Amino acid sequence: MPAKKAVATKAAAKAVSTNKASEDELAALKGLPREVARAIIAGRPYATVEDVCKAKGMGLKKLAKLRDLLAL
Repeated sequence: MPAKKAVATKAAAKAVSTNKASEDELAALKGLPREVARAIIAGRPYATVEDVCKAKGMGLKKLAKLRDLLAL
């Protein structure tokens, strides 16, 4: 049973909150430069994950690549 809990925790840890994550947490996502992480933080709060595209340097292509790693 502990193995299932570890898997669930690992899956939950993958999604990073666009409204709560630190700069380091956002910048740790593969393909998300630190400058974009700063822009995401500066543009908070977001009503939807798609709203993060309003941040400078964050476009639809980048959002498509990171979609599964972002949450509110």
